[in-house]
Amino acid sequence: MGKKRRAARSRRVEAPLAAAPAAPPAAAPAARLPRSWLAAVAGLAFLVRAAAAVQLGRTALFRFPQLDSLEFLLWAQSIARGEARWPAVPTHGPGYPYFLGALLALFDGSFAAVRLVQAALGAALCVFAALLAARLFDDRRAGLAAGLLLALYGPLVFVEVSLLAEGLLMVLLIAAVWGLLRPSATPAVSVAAAAAAGLLVGLAAVTRATALALVPALALVLLLDRRRPRRALAAGAFAAAALAVVLPVLVAVRQASGSWLPIQGYGGLNLYMGNRPGAPGVPTARRGGAWDLLSGEAARRGVAGTAAQERWYTRRLLAEARERPGAVLAAVGRKAVWLLQDEEIRESHSFYFFRERSALLRFLPGFALLFPLALCGLVAAIRGRRLPPALAVYLLVFAASCVAIVVSSRYRLPLVPALAVLAGGGIAWIIDAARARRWKTLGGLAALLAAGFAATQLRDHAPSRNLAEEWAATAMSLEARDDLAGARAAVDSALAADPDSALAWAVAGRLAEREGDAARAERAFAASARLAPDFQRARLNLGAALRRRGDLAGAERELRRALWLVPGHPAAQRELAAVLVERARRAGAVRDPARGQTLAAEAARLAPGEAEAWLTLALLALDAGDRAAARAALERASGMLGPEAPPVALGWALLERLEGRPEAAAERLRRLLLRHPGYQPAAQLLRALAGEPGRRPG
Repeated sequence: MGKKRRAARSRRVEAPLAAAPAAPPAAAPAARLPRSWLAAVAGLAFLVRAAAAVQLGRTALFRFPQLDSLEFLLWAQSIARGEARWPAVPTHGPGYPYFLGALLALFDGSFAAVRLVQAALGAALCVFAALLAARLFDDRRAGLAAGLLLALYGPLVFVEVSLLAEGLLMVLLIAAVWGLLRPSATPAVSVAAAAAAGLLVGLAAVTRATALALVPALALVLLLDRRRPRRALAAGAFAAAALAVVLPVLVAVRQASGSWLPIQGYGGLNLYMGNRPGAPGVPTARRGGAWDLLSGEAARRGVAGTAAQERWYTRRLLAEARERPGAVLAAVGRKAVWLLQDEEIRESHSFYFFRERSALLRFLPGFALLFPLALCGLVAAIRGRRLPPALAVYLLVFAASCVAIVVSSRYRLPLVPALAVLAGGGIAWIIDAARARRWKTLGGLAALLAAGFAATQLRDHAPSRNLAEEWAATAMSLEARDDLAGARAAVDSALAADPDSALAWAVAGRLAEREGDAARAERAFAASARLAPDFQRARLNLGAALRRRGDLAGAERELRRALWLVPGHPAAQRELAAVLVERARRAGAVRDPARGQTLAAEAARLAPGEAEAWLTLALLALDAGDRAAARAALERASGMLGPEAPPVALGWALLERLEGRPEAAAERLRRLLLRHPGYQPAAQLLRALAGEPGRRPG
């Protein structure tokens, strides 16, 4: 490159530091990235993601996921089978499950093929970021730098080959922003581009609900853009296209859940978790107690229904904000600090667990490199009046969503492509300043880089680096596939990482049960409940173990606590019902049928689908002489087992005897014995009827 050409480029890139022009140019020039450069960016991004997927493929938790990835996978697999049924309370938007379901159907359930397609999506994201940076800074080097930086960003690489929604979310969003910033040859093309961008943002919103805020925000940007032809029509087309995607999903969620929800549930709960007084601003409510205590609070207060519970958490936060505004503001401030830290805070699984299992991920850069460079690019874009409102709104919406709700690695991730775009401009600026030996500029940039780097080093999040939870989840995945030896080794690793992990002890107890060691299982469950008194699963498992040992009082205590923590939990209700049934039988055996009837009635209420509870209630009601209660219970048991089932038929015979109809009872017993000649309770009752005074022998 000749000296004159280098000088011209230097003046163009240094322009942002000079006095800003009085008004933005009518149409910004655009540097074109050579196709070979774009191919290099895409190729590198794809190869890095494919290599990471291969390395992580040896990790059980990557192959057989838990938590969010498992929820996505189960929904997607039902879609691939042709089932259109939605979860009653969708914890995630349907965009990614339908995308994943289509891939599973297309590739015959191959996870490897899914990960390669997602790697290709990641490569496309890098290309869009490169094009956006080149256009924003009018410098193809900025585009190349942005694309390469994004291609090598470690946390993004991991997420894009995992069964998670953020990879799809980001490519939809950045493609939409790129489309909005492309120059339009005609007004018709401008309106069509706005509609296409609206469609992409709508798809992003049904993938993750936090993108919903972009719909009105970007529509307003279009409406206020005086340089855009037919801006009102473009804004309307954008909003209409987005709503055409979003509104049917809102209606479908309403039909599935019975409540109006913003795409997915738990928004109010997350808002409260991140902002309540004393909250650190990160997802501290984990499996092992804190989550059960927090998520069940609305139900424990008698609030029923998903939408009502979401409103309850929101109202409670507002009430606490009025009472203690300083504490809530402090929580928001902590989140603002966490947003900038070079820490990948665990939401479902810790990034650091997978980074240890991939030699590639260990060496890829993260936020500490990205943020300082983006800070330089942001200064250049603002001073040169090159920061497009659409990109600024994008950054503000996703930064605000983290600060308003909760900060975690995946919640912050949508900011990364936009920061990479700015970082590309920062890199080009540094290169030109160095080539031109502008020492004063370089000094200012060095100070800016140092300040940005320092801002990312203020806090460490030790819980995200404690990997006991991931080892315990690995054990759960292996146990589900009957690899008990592998699961035991994973539990040992979990307890070595953290001997006080309640989750690890709970999984250890389950493994001991499967290995037939009831005493060891009970000790493990007791340890889990002691370490985390509010861990519902530990209480449930311990209660079930105590019931099997015959300690009904201890079992009832643990199971009632489990039901208090998570009201309406089906497994806890069934276990407690079984305990109450046994206690009811014991009460009947000591001639206290009234007490037994009370216990059996509670058991039937807790587990209305358990015929054993209704049969026990019927027999105890008969002993207590309560014919109406006995008849109602027998009708419920008949509906489940059929009126000819031996214990049900025996119950009806007993009721007929109590009602003074011995002939009907005897006839029913004779029919029962013809079908089941060895059923001794029926034979004994028939003999008793024959021996009663005034009765005809059977």
